[in-house]
Amino acid sequence: MNTIRHTAISASAGSGKTYQLTNRFIQLLHYTEMPERIIALTFTRTASGEFFQKIIEKLADAAADPAIANSLSKELKIDADASRYHDLLEILIKRMHQLNLQTLDSFFFRIVSSFALELGLSGSLNLLDESSEPRMRNQVRDQIVHQQGELSEEFNEFWQAFKQATYGKEERSVERIVSDYIERLYHLYLEAPAAGLWGQASRIWPAGCPWKPSSEPDWEALASQIEASAEADLAKQRAFQTLLSDLRNYPAQEKMNTLLKRVFEQARSLFAGPCRLKVGKKEFDLGGELCQALASGLRAIFWHHLQRSLQNTQGVYRILQAYDENYDRIVRRAGKIAFADLTHLLAPTNEASPVARIDPFARELMDFRLDGKFDHWLFDEFQDTSRAQWNVVSNLIDEVLQDNSGERSFFYVGDTKQCLYLWRNSDDRLFHEIKAGYDHIESNPLSTSWRSAPAILDAVNTVFSDPILIAECFSKDAAKRWARAWQSHQA
Repeated sequence: MNTIRHTAISASAGSGKTYQLTNRFIQLLHYTEMPERIIALTFTRTASGEFFQKIIEKLADAAADPAIANSLSKELKIDADASRYHDLLEILIKRMHQLNLQTLDSFFFRIVSSFALELGLSGSLNLLDESSEPRMRNQVRDQIVHQQGELSEEFNEFWQAFKQATYGKEERSVERIVSDYIERLYHLYLEAPAAGLWGQASRIWPAGCPWKPSSEPDWEALASQIEASAEADLAKQRAFQTLLSDLRNYPAQEKMNTLLKRVFEQARSLFAGPCRLKVGKKEFDLGGELCQALASGLRAIFWHHLQRSLQNTQGVYRILQAYDENYDRIVRRAGKIAFADLTHLLAPTNEASPVARIDPFARELMDFRLDGKFDHWLFDEFQDTSRAQWNVVSNLIDEVLQDNSGERSFFYVGDTKQCLYLWRNSDDRLFHEIKAGYDHIESNPLSTSWRSAPAILDAVNTVFSDPILIAECFSKDAAKRWARAWQSHQA
């Protein structure tokens, strides 16, 4: 077959992403005559259905009208007449049951179903629907929280984790808090199940946390140093004495009087050196020694709360870990699968995935078998892909991109300005990182809109082409990422 180039299409809204995908599919069908070797992945069933419908319509129109066939062939740069398109349409219809035009989730479910035994699951799998999934979550939660009889080691571990995760909080409803953690954070645990990723200062600040003291704070010594550094007039102020008292008792009471709050507001000035501070109704000039002493007190308070947050996060991790162990035993291994489980089960480097515990080589075998099944990969709305999802297929795509035969290809389209699946941890940066990682991927930007009137596009260009305005409204980093994705729209 003719060599097909690997292609990345950055397409703005209304510029014809689906049009490009259907053209690519027909081009591949013409060269290979094996539609079952082509896989096209979308994010919604509607998009998948529309994709299939457009392919059928294009082939049928070209098969029925020589003029349309000639026009389509010129566009696709292939040698095909109406008779050829009729043959391609026949091939497609006869092998419709073998087509791989589907959502990413349904593709993952197919893989999990095909390798259920390798994943330690029952042979017959059921995908949990929106009503049964919460019911199963509650069942697993209750299994942990409401154990009967003598307290087990597992329950004691869970209870210690719960106390650590909720330390400093007034709310003590176990069911409510655990349910909230599961609802908000379990999907994050599935994507990052390693303990070293949760509440570890060394992970967050590889060069060292700037607020972490060399030893545990001596609150009495900190207060005494501040008092000794203050001038007599300042030291006798009632607000100043209250500040010292609050600082001495801070770990137990975590109280802040008005003056301590003002000190926090003046933190930048205190860290820089001498400054002025309002104490009561008077303004005082603070010398360098006093500023340094107050800054040490602030750092101790910062670290106190940071350490608390790190410990809480570690406790949350242990709760989620206990939940996952029970969920895996009660739900997952029984063949009941939620969408979030799919990437968790298939992630090649996921140390908590059952496949790693059962057979460390099983995941490589799965990739080997899948690699032999597909030659051409098409991705729609690629900006909505999460890193966890990409990790599932990245080895397969890497094999395609390193194949020099010219008989395999990778094609993806997206608009990084329309990243709608952030709630599922989509990462638009993947679009550019993959293109930068392989220098033989062609870039084909589309900026001509077939959907909007010129006046609308002029307004869009005026507002969204201003990096200074975007930086002011959001952040410099957001403006930089936007500038990389932005291209002026044309009608």
